Amino acid sequence: MRRVLLACVLLLWAWPAQAAIAIVGTCNTVNATSVTIPTHSTGDLLIIQSFREASGGGITAPGGAWTASASADADNTSMRVGYQIAASSSQTSGTWTGAEILIACVYSGASGIASTSPVVQSGTATTATYSALTLESDGGAGTSWVFACAISRNQDGTLDSDGPNGGATTEALRGQIVVGGGEAVCWDTNGAVSAWSSDPAGAFSATSYKTSVLEIEATPISTGHPQNCLLLGVCE
Repeated sequence: MRRVLLACVLLLWAWPAQAAIAIVGTCNTVNATSVTIPTHSTGDLLIIQSFREASGGGITAPGGAWTASASADADNTSMRVGYQIAASSSQTSGTWTGAEILIACVYSGASGIASTSPVVQSGTATTATYSALTLESDGGAGTSWVFACAISRNQDGTLDSDGPNGGATTEALRGQIVVGGGEAVCWDTNGAVSAWSSDPAGAFSATSYKTSVLEIEATPISTGHPQNCLLLGVCE
């Protein structure tokens, strides 16, 4: 008697990966309601952080391709952030009505801003704090960057020297400007982090401030191997 045993084992495996986020170029900062976006390519992440250092009214974001957060208005300051994935190398900022300061930055290898961002903190103390942020995209894998901004109603403080380090060790100042009696800054972690904790943003004599932190998510990359079939034959 002869018995034949045939076994076909299908092996298919793949693992997720993320692109490495990188700052593309110098961020542009203006005292205006529109800004020239730095040199960029199709697929880059464009971020505009807007500020208002004045009472009355919020900030209206442009429509079109921009995805914008709600305008955070309290304590005589306003902040609003918007982003888009560049559809070309010639994207424009549009008009951010009501804004006094715009900081525009460009990142490659990024898919957007996490849905849990931004986390905004507002207060009337003489010290400001960047809020803690639970990173959404990578579960501690360390692929996301954090973008942190602040505004105070006085320019004599340390917003531009006391960078956030709630998980970063090489944070970089990406934009800083003074308007009226106030100052606005934006930093990023200048590298991927796996966690972000609350951190002081600076001290100043004014009694009104606002901070914002957001997660920049890395672009997923699908990688894998073709199917493999192993044929085993046993004969007697």
